[in-house]
Amino acid sequence: METPFRSFRMEWAIGEHRFSSEALNAAYPENDFHWFEYPASLGRAGFTSLKLASGMSLHRSIFKFANGVRPAPRPVATIDVVFHEPTLVIQAVFRGQASRRDLLDTAPWRCPYDIDLEQTLVKVESESRFELSFDATHDTEMLYLHANASSLELLLGSTLSDKLLSDISKQARPTQQLPTQVLSPLKFCFDGRLEGPLLKAHAQSKAMEFLTALVRLQAGYLQSQRVPKDARAQAIRDHINACGLNLPNSQTLSRMFGLTPRTLNAAFVDAYGMTVSRYIKEHRLMIAHEQLTNSDVSIREIAARVGYSQVSNFSSAFKSLFGYAPTTVRCRPISKER
Repeated sequence: METPFRSFRMEWAIGEHRFSSEALNAAYPENDFHWFEYPASLGRAGFTSLKLASGMSLHRSIFKFANGVRPAPRPVATIDVVFHEPTLVIQAVFRGQASRRDLLDTAPWRCPYDIDLEQTLVKVESESRFELSFDATHDTEMLYLHANASSLELLLGSTLSDKLLSDISKQARPTQQLPTQVLSPLKFCFDGRLEGPLLKAHAQSKAMEFLTALVRLQAGYLQSQRVPKDARAQAIRDHINACGLNLPNSQTLSRMFGLTPRTLNAAFVDAYGMTVSRYIKEHRLMIAHEQLTNSDVSIREIAARVGYSQVSNFSSAFKSLFGYAPTTVRCRPISKER
């Protein structure tokens, strides 16, 4: 199945200077990119893009702005895209904040609008031209999902896909406040431990999780954090996974999901074979493993970030979970990121 893109063009803006990569613009519609570096003047920044067999496209950008770079209020990039057919476009921000301004005369919403941890772009487009700006005081991580009508019909069937595209086309604003259990699968589409076909299979499954939850939301089945009994453990896990290092404790989760601590733990043990507290502990260590692999931050600082005041205690817990010490895992440059 063809990818969503008929044509693609990205132009960067650094001060008054504008430039683009013609090789990137020509190759992007059909090809994967495993960490394409943005201009060095933006800092340590780049993107990874996967074109999936289902016809969907996933794209993750990371911006670690250089000292002195202050792109807002000026745009960092102008992007022109023409799709083969009407396409569902999702743009989610998992760190930092972006501002987008649609430039086409036919765009129903011409004012700049924010895309951040609270607001996710959810649109149906046949073509698009827009400017992106960022708050350069914070690192930014952004993910795009593009799924054209044919792809959605293949994955969801014509009835659900037609209704999804129709409902989103009628919405008044380009952004929505998506519940955590809807959005969280997208955050984990790109697993740095995987590569090649396995990475694509994983990304496909996470994108499908998101689409299923989005359809349920649009149909009115997801109205709050209170979820059916058979789905509550997954909703709790998805919420934990989406929290980064700002992880809630069991008591907070109990209040959030309307469960007693005993009931919450019983549901979680039944579904995943461990208590919520143990899952949170292992989740912190997984984050530590990712930071050890993908950054040059010291082991001591990473240990503190994930809640260990003593490096020896962190090392013991890390080795107990992974079977090797954190000193055996060390950073790789961000330019190698997958």
